[in-house]
Amino acid sequence: MKLDAIIVEDSRDNLEVLQHFIKKYCPRLNITGTAATIEEAEKLILSQNPDLVFLDIVLDGRKSFELLEQLESSSGINFMIIFVTAHSRFDFAEKAIDYSAVGYLTKPVDKDKLKFAVSKAIRLHPHYSLSEIRETLSQLENKKLNQPEFFKIIKFNQVIKTVKPEEVSHIVAERDISNVCLTNGDEEKSSRSLGFYQQELENHPSFFRIHNQTLVNIRQVSEINRRDNLVILRNGKKLNCSRRMGRALYDYLASRNYD
Repeated sequence: MKLDAIIVEDSRDNLEVLQHFIKKYCPRLNITGTAATIEEAEKLILSQNPDLVFLDIVLDGRKSFELLEQLESSSGINFMIIFVTAHSRFDFAEKAIDYSAVGYLTKPVDKDKLKFAVSKAIRLHPHYSLSEIRETLSQLENKKLNQPEFFKIIKFNQVIKTVKPEEVSHIVAERDISNVCLTNGDEEKSSRSLGFYQQELENHPSFFRIHNQTLVNIRQVSEINRRDNLVILRNGKKLNCSRRMGRALYDYLASRNYD
């Protein structure tokens, strides 16, 4: 049995990537339509009654919870949701409990995490329960609680330097090694790859991959220029970002409230 699904995403690039991954890796899903705005999504959901909705958290500057509130007050929510978010940390976990969230994906979408979320939706349908929602959201909250206290820079000659994560400005890949740039202007060469540091910082909400070669601390970002695909840091340094990841970072910064 296939599940009917729709995708609600206002970025054409992100939509195409998600459609491609679903077609290639999720044969038990049937994508019946897409929407780019809250209004389009409401009409599509009401007309098609999908089993599953891939829902971007931010749609043209508005929170998609507006859509869910409208549906709940009218027809009710009779579908499962996989949230798609530009956030490295899911900031809406408590609110999502009310809206049938079976999982979440961060942008750029990872195919293995997509396959896992979809397989969970298939397994739950039609026996979806609140306990499953709470299990998923508990995992999301644990990511927030398990933020690393120290960041280790693995240098050459068996040397490890430790700094606080907030002291890292950005990390740049240089072939198989990395250059860790600190907020005080120092640069530390590391024998480890950028992928290693992305995994190390997975539970830290302030780090965002803006390019295949660059991981940035968003608290050090002063400006993002989507037209020129540039991220400008507080120290004036300009970093190139990919168009897709630049859009994801833009959406993230537009929706986030800083502590």
